[in-house]
Formats: sequence, C-alpha cells, structure tokens
Amino acid sequence: FEIMQTFLSRLQEQAKVVEKFREERNLPLTTLNYEHCRKRGAEENLEGQLIILRSTSLAPEYRTSDCQLGFALGGFGCTPGAGGSAVYFEELYSGDHCRWEIGDVLGIADHDKLPDWAKEKLAEREAQRTASEKGGQDRGAKRRDEPCL
Repeated sequence: FEIMQTFLSRLQEQAKVVEKFREERNLPLTTLNYEHCRKRGAEENLEGQLIILRSTSLAPEYRTSDCQLGFALGGFGCTPGAGGSAVYFEELYSGDHCRWEIGDVLGIADHDKLPDWAKEKLAEREAQRTASEKGGQDRGAKRRDEPCL
C-alpha cells in the first residue's frame, strides 16, 4: 500500500510539472509529421538544418511540435555514411540542447509548412543573429591573440 501511495504521489508531481510546462509555452498540442518535411538529398548534411524529431521518440507528455522542432548542431549522425549516429540538437522554442540518435530524426523541416509560432521563433532567432553580428562589427574586430572575457 505504501508503495502505491508513493507511486501515486510521484505521478501527481510529474503531472503538475507537465501542466506547468504546457501552460508556460501556451501552444497548441499538435505534432509534426512527414507532411512538414522537405525532401532530403541523399548526401545532404543535417548540420545547421532545422529538423523535426519523430514524435514517438519523445515521452508521451512531450509529444508536441514545440519539442519536436530544432536545429541539428552536429554529430556523426548528421553526415550521411558516417560511422556514428549522434545528432546534437537545439530546441527552437526554448534553446535547450540535447542529444538524439539519427533514427529519432523524422526529416528536415519545410519552412513553408511550419506552424505560425515556429515561423515567428525563426524570425526572432534571425533578428537576434543579425543584431549580434551587427553589434560585433560596431565594436571592432578582436585580434586573434586577444583573450576572450
């Protein structure tokens, strides 16, 4: 009986965590599938691409488009024919980093078929990148031997 009570208590705590997670994001509970992907070339590298994870690779409570969509940062799984399978991933919505296997990747996102929230996040990211590049130019270039602070 005590074990059942402990299990139920932990389950209720996890339900609260998921509920808070979903409230903070405030997005529709939808998933992305093959229709949201573009055709990938046979030798196309995934690194730097906006990719979609298979919803079935995520825990059931996180099977939503905001958790599926992100950038492939690197790993041997990004390169066709490479010996490894790791794909390092940065979630588009939160910027969180994690590692997936190449088998968890559904495909490369078709930007025209993305939900509106994803298009907005992409525009924000591009604006931040442009601003940071412009800011770096305004401060002047650092010399190679100059230490980073």
